[in-house]
Amino acid sequence: MLDEATQINEQQTTKWIDLWTKDMLDTLGIDTVSAKALRPENQYLLFVYGPQMIERMLEESQSFSFQQYMALACWEGLKAIVTGNNPVGALMVVRENGLEYIFADHNRTQSEGKKYHHAEQGAIDAWEDWDGNLDDRRLMLIRKAPDDKKLRMLVTTREPCAQMCTGRILITRPRINAVMIGTADEGGGGMLDGRQQGLSDDAKRDWQEAGLLVSAADFTNTHSPNYIGEDFETFMMQTFKEGRFKTKEPFRPRPMLSELVRSNAKNESRLRELSTPLVFGKGLTTSQIKIIQG
Repeated sequence: MLDEATQINEQQTTKWIDLWTKDMLDTLGIDTVSAKALRPENQYLLFVYGPQMIERMLEESQSFSFQQYMALACWEGLKAIVTGNNPVGALMVVRENGLEYIFADHNRTQSEGKKYHHAEQGAIDAWEDWDGNLDDRRLMLIRKAPDDKKLRMLVTTREPCAQMCTGRILITRPRINAVMIGTADEGGGGMLDGRQQGLSDDAKRDWQEAGLLVSAADFTNTHSPNYIGEDFETFMMQTFKEGRFKTKEPFRPRPMLSELVRSNAKNESRLRELSTPLVFGKGLTTSQIKIIQG
């Protein structure tokens, strides 16, 4: 899986992992011992290549853009990979009362031995089960919405499967009205390239009644609302579509995303200041993500 330029020795691995804070490892649900026991290619993907690609995706994205949401879903997808699951991460994005809530989960079919625990199912469950607890691990962030319109959108790194996830999206109430997809799944997907024609009549009717808007990543047309920079196409395709990754040069590791994920949600007193939105996007690095006053 790794070429000679990316071979990892024990000393390098220890150095990389030691750069990550305990808070970050806790967020991933991985302790230091487990992290050092990962397969070499997964150590590299989690602690070096993947995080830096995702950080670049965030740095180069506009707030509330397709690329920004997909970067967050990719972060969940990395969690799936390093815990031995299928490489899929998903978000459930909900806007109401002027706020946006993002719930996140990743595929857990292997680690939990549950065939139905696909990423999309987990993200929808997180939204439906949420009782307002800001310490819920699946609540990624809360921020001020860009407008007062309601939205229920699912974001996933790979096309939802036809057998379970597409059906779940269509039967969920209140209705999900948009789906963002990072990579296609020609063999098992149910939402892109005409594959929805193979759905049941009831599913097709639900799709039509919901007015479901499905959009896929576009790596070529810079004017497309679904555009993701072409620099990230190889990363997404090899990591989340093909379940592998290759890179010619090793990257230097650095901690990231520690202020992006749930650590923000733990501070209830800050989140009560709902007029101070959680903001990030173009011009901000992940280390600068914060709640901005005013």
